Amino acid sequence: MLSKITKKVSLRILSSLLSGEASLSALAQRTGTTKANASHTLRELEKLDVVRKVVQGKTHVYRFNALHPAAELVRNVLLETQRSVYDEKLGHTPILLHRFLSHALRGKYIGCIFFGSSLSGRYNDIDVFVAVEPGTATSELGRKI
Repeated sequence: MLSKITKKVSLRILSSLLSGEASLSALAQRTGTTKANASHTLRELEKLDVVRKVVQGKTHVYRFNALHPAAELVRNVLLETQRSVYDEKLGHTPILLHRFLSHALRGKYIGCIFFGSSLSGRYNDIDVFVAVEPGTATSELGRKI
């Protein structure tokens, strides 16, 4: 099943649909492809039942089929791809910071969340929320960083 959706356009369309439903025109615009190419790809994805179409007046609205047996696998592959692209654009800073904090804080480290301008593509700075176990002194966190 995954082998049939490995085209770049398919992956971009599915990635876009993970954030919500969209019309053919909106999907073509978001993914940087033509309407004809998006339409052809959407028909293929509909045959696989990964994408569902709902007719609303004259508009056809497409959405990701979260009930498909492979939906979680598809979602995980797409999110991993997005994470890799994000890591690459930021010079692998997120993965380096995650590994550093995992080592420095050991069992007290839960994870980190990146947000702000770095997510929108401007990369003026990198905002990070670091999650640690309750009771961990922030002075210890600051000292180790």
